[in-house]
Amino acid sequence: MSAETEEIEASLREALLRCNKCGFCLAHCPIYKATGVEWATARGRITLLRSALLDRELEFSDIEDPVFDCLTCTACVDDCP
Repeated sequence: MSAETEEIEASLREALLRCNKCGFCLAHCPIYKATGVEWATARGRITLLRSALLDRELEFSDIEDPVFDCLTCTACVDDCP
């Protein structure tokens, strides 16, 4: 593994571990408001990514749709502690 790849993985790991799973992001996520599906929200996507990338419980290919459903509106960031 190259140094650049290791640096990217460390950065992703740090970002994924920052989520404390409080759920404040749910109220402002337009995807959640439209679907009511929690894994489509920031908290759900983070949990799926942690399972795939950190815990190795899932294959990344298994979670492609929910991860890429994000509108990147950053509404979830406004209420994130």
